[in-house]
Amino acid sequence: MSGHGARHPGGALQRFIIRFAEAGRPEGGSPALRQRLREIATAAGVGNLEWQRRLGVGADLVTAPEPLDPAVAERLLRLAAARPDVDYAEADSMASALAAGRRPAG
Repeated sequence: MSGHGARHPGGALQRFIIRFAEAGRPEGGSPALRQRLREIATAAGVGNLEWQRRLGVGADLVTAPEPLDPAVAERLLRLAAARPDVDYAEADSMASALAAGRRPAG
């Protein structure tokens, strides 16, 4: 995996966030979770998705083996989100805080 964000040159995406429904959510990194990721990857034709970690919101950060072009990434996310055991699926993006300048007194 290269870089820190989800986007690579040309708009390719490699990192994704998938939140499985709380009822029946597999443990992070478990064989059951990895099986669900394999099913999603196979349906989207991307080979495999590798589990990275569980996020504080209960979603899982996963990566594709190679950066995916936007159309393939969109297909992956659409197929994942359509599953009844998935609450949402989205591309991971690096959030950055904007520094707010001080307003002059007066």
